[in-house]
Amino acid sequence: MREGHASRTAEQNALFRALESSRPERERVCHDPLARHFLTWPLTLVTRLAAIPGGATFVSSFIDRRWPGVRSSVVARTRLIDDAIAAALDNGIEQLVILGAGFDSRAYRMSRLRALDVFEVDHPDTQAAKQGVLKRVFSTLPTHVRFVAIDFKRDDLTSMMRSAGYRDSARTFILWEGVTNYLTDGAVDSTLRWCSGASAGSLLLFTYVHRDVLTHPSSYTGTKNLFASLEKAGERLTFGIDPSHAPQYLAERGLSLEQDLGAAEYRARYFGAEARRMRGHEFYRVALARVGRRDTMDEDLHRMSREQLLEEVKKLRRGIRGHRDSTGHQLCWHHPALWGLLPEKTDPIPVVPDWPQFLNGCLKYRQSLDQQLPDAPRTREAYPASGSA
Repeated sequence: MREGHASRTAEQNALFRALESSRPERERVCHDPLARHFLTWPLTLVTRLAAIPGGATFVSSFIDRRWPGVRSSVVARTRLIDDAIAAALDNGIEQLVILGAGFDSRAYRMSRLRALDVFEVDHPDTQAAKQGVLKRVFSTLPTHVRFVAIDFKRDDLTSMMRSAGYRDSARTFILWEGVTNYLTDGAVDSTLRWCSGASAGSLLLFTYVHRDVLTHPSSYTGTKNLFASLEKAGERLTFGIDPSHAPQYLAERGLSLEQDLGAAEYRARYFGAEARRMRGHEFYRVALARVGRRDTMDEDLHRMSREQLLEEVKKLRRGIRGHRDSTGHQLCWHHPALWGLLPEKTDPIPVVPDWPQFLNGCLKYRQSLDQQLPDAPRTREAYPASGSA
């Protein structure tokens, strides 16, 4: 972007969302009623032309011929991200961070986000332009949004976020859309490492481009006009990732890849059969990653709904109570940490008995098994070596 001006691509993406939002409700893929307010001349003229009967089809067709795949990719990924945030809200996220917020309007059009702290992080010039629009639309800036003005290439994200009230301990959803492809390797690396410092289980959704488009752009449809437009706007692609390397790349930075979709895939999800006729922008990708390396033993937990997780916790508590109550605390193993997971506290915490008392307790426990489980299989094999029990 050019110094002293808002991001041109941010405004163009707002145009694509505005055009889609003007379509009939049953036909549109995404809905962003605020998008049109971020447009300046001459893009406001484009939306007026689209309002004329048949105009929307003409405008969309012209854009798709000029910049193949860009409009449909932006529209589909807008819906994809909306759905991802809605799912995260269902699973109890406590704050939302939008890195490179541009003219993102989710904090204002998704009503459930008003109950959260939303941090919009962006270049001072783009942020100033956005705040001017918001003041015209809402009179005052919404209080649940905290604006953090930053230049990703120069400023320290950690200190600025803490000053803005960001909580490291809160379960967080971090959105980083449309930014990585304009940064250096070092800037992307440092930002991803900051993201991995969020509380365990937090989510990062970010976009990136296939690294091949940087070295072999002609292998993708429509890149000639796209790159020319970016150059005119003072923006060019500088960073990409090979999708086959993405899992390892993220793991090295404390993140585990959950999902990675290319433009063709997420267009198919929302445009259906119509997506088969769409070409261009296939190098653009959306990845969802979780903070922390994946523990394969607990991988099923990440796929559970809130209700399923609650039921799992209840089962765990029933098991702990059964163990605690059947052993009488001092008749078996010493597990204060396990009992401490229950809301009711064991008081006093059992103490470890001396050997004579402990062995006597073991005998009583073994006798109780004969009474409670007379038909359970028996063995004469010795216990494993000490330290493995």
